[in-house]
Amino acid sequence: MQADNAEREYGFSPVKVPKITEYGGEVGELEKMKLFLEKLTCLELVKVSVYAITDKEKARITSDLLMLPRLSMCKLHIKFCEKARPKLNTEMRLLS
Repeated sequence: MQADNAEREYGFSPVKVPKITEYGGEVGELEKMKLFLEKLTCLELVKVSVYAITDKEKARITSDLLMLPRLSMCKLHIKFCEKARPKLNTEMRLLS
């Protein structure tokens, strides 16, 4: 998703508490999360379900997410899934 498209599609969204599922912490996913947090100014809370197996992965993903810049005072709720990430779908899913 291009930055222009994100602003056009999400810049005026009334969504306050989106849920992100199947997040794996890959570079492309982190860039999309950055766009959401920068462009959606009305966010109050973002719930993120993360697939990470090791403590090192969990620490890296948590740090990456918490360091992202935000325009709003949005909080992040990070939940780690115990199962391995599905192989068929490598894109994170946004549920509102």
